[in-house]
Amino acid sequence: MSLRRAKAAGVGAILIGVALIATVAGVLWNMHEEVESAMPEPSPNADFQAYPDGFPIVDWGYWEEVNPAVIGWVTIPGTNIDLPIVQGPQDDPDYYLTHDVYKNRNANGCPYLDAECAELGLLSRNSVIFAHHSSNGAMFSELANYSDASFAKEHPRILLQTPSWKATLAPRMVSIVNASKEPKQVVFQDDAEYSEWWADKRARATLALDCKDVPARTYSFVTCSYTTWSNERTVVYAAPMESVFGFREVPIAVTGP
Repeated sequence: MSLRRAKAAGVGAILIGVALIATVAGVLWNMHEEVESAMPEPSPNADFQAYPDGFPIVDWGYWEEVNPAVIGWVTIPGTNIDLPIVQGPQDDPDYYLTHDVYKNRNANGCPYLDAECAELGLLSRNSVIFAHHSSNGAMFSELANYSDASFAKEHPRILLQTPSWKATLAPRMVSIVNASKEPKQVVFQDDAEYSEWWADKRARATLALDCKDVPARTYSFVTCSYTTWSNERTVVYAAPMESVFGFREVPIAVTGP
């Protein structure tokens, strides 16, 4: 190869390298922007109360105008999970897998309460809340870490609030399941059926935290995980704390089962 051709080849390689770097940088920047757009603030002027309350101040009036389907807000201190919860529509239950809280198409989706829980909302006997586990860290990505005992110990509180009440939840157990074979149940005929359901989940839990006593109701937070099955899910079963840190579930204008 002549010197001229060698130099040309070298320059070409450099240009290709620069182009690749620019492409990768563009992809990373787009991912960053996507994460930013997918993680809305509680309000345009978000603020946080000091411990022991710890709940972000949510501008419910603002979110009512943005999307009337917003029914709650979930915050897990020490993580990026600080997000609205919308009610999944009964005529299109998986709508929020592909749309964000602003109802724009977005691969990150938005945390949503299962459509079968629409009647009682977040006061259902078992409120099942779904969100994506995205490679960019958005939505419920960090929730999958609850199968690790150390992570669960370091993140013992899940803060849930609606326009009417606040509740501090404790993760009670964690399961990694094959979604193709794991039945979902949100409605129970009576207390006995609910207790049997809880006992079954407890017997098959991947990580048992504090699940001996049957709670009055359950909040099942669900996201994808990637350890064994192609259709795998991590489910964190949480329940209102009764006395830990003095927190209690405090409905203001509503009652539940």
